[in-house]
Amino acid sequence: MDRRSFLATASAATAMACASPMTAARARPSLRAAPTHRTQDLVLACPSPESAAGMFDEACALARALERALEARVKIDVVSGPQGSIDALASQGADLFYGPEHANAAHVPALAFIAGLPGRLAMDARGLRIFMEQHGGGALWAAGLEDYGVMPIYAGHAGEAPVLWSRAPLTTLSGRSVATAGLNAQVVAGLGGALVPLSPGETASALGSGRTHAVEIATLTQAIALKIPQFARYAARAPLADHAGALSLSLHARVWSSWTPQARAAVLSSVRDYALRRERDDAPNATILRQAITQAYGTIYYACKDAPRVRRVGEAVVAELAGLNEQTRQFNDAYMASWSRMRLT
Repeated sequence: MDRRSFLATASAATAMACASPMTAARARPSLRAAPTHRTQDLVLACPSPESAAGMFDEACALARALERALEARVKIDVVSGPQGSIDALASQGADLFYGPEHANAAHVPALAFIAGLPGRLAMDARGLRIFMEQHGGGALWAAGLEDYGVMPIYAGHAGEAPVLWSRAPLTTLSGRSVATAGLNAQVVAGLGGALVPLSPGETASALGSGRTHAVEIATLTQAIALKIPQFARYAARAPLADHAGALSLSLHARVWSSWTPQARAAVLSSVRDYALRRERDDAPNATILRQAITQAYGTIYYACKDAPRVRRVGEAVVAELAGLNEQTRQFNDAYMASWSRMRLT
């Protein structure tokens, strides 16, 4: 599908603006001699607005890496699109998707284990990668999306230490309005808070106007892209989840099946390299950004005192999910076995 056809059916997200070190990744590859083979034109949808840095630039960088891996036999156009791969690929005609799994969990509840669990049950980047590659997570994920014609590939961890941003320090989430996603939203409700649904472009203005007391953001890079530190001076470290969940590079099954085994191997290797770079660079990048944000905006980082209650409610939310159906039980058994192994190493 070409860009024009996709844009005719896809819903573009709200625009936001921010500079980013990865902005150069948006540039088209330099023109080269015309290849003798036919180029496959593909559309990669990303939930972040095109005008923003952060996730959209990550999608562009990954698209360029895939083009190199496939030796310029594909040309990938990155566009803003739906929040999940099911809607982007199965419903609106994109060929690839890059982003988190929260929206897919609305279709397949078991995918909440991939999107990210609350509290201490969340896995760090290394643990999540091992769950995917060695403990059955990747196979369960693929099986969960098979009926939708979506082939998911683990593209890295969405964030090692999510932050809850607010204009004043939070001693409790009870009676507070919070913008978050996935199972963390259920935790907020269980704590007596109110969930505020916001598009990415609304978060900064919602904080500034008082429409919401707090916004959970997976990474500091994303917070900068959304201009959050300009409106929220206080940053509670991992109050709802110790870590975020998975990012996916998902492909429509017809695209995946059209490629040769060699091409598929090249794509898998390229995406895995990308995920490992994210895993390696997340901690040092976060340290640098934390210092820079503090110097620029006087940000105060603190530990949320509601953490024990958050963990209890989070475990109850996960237990309820695990008992929902046979698929969620399978995910829960595999995930908890892997989580337990990681805790022992």
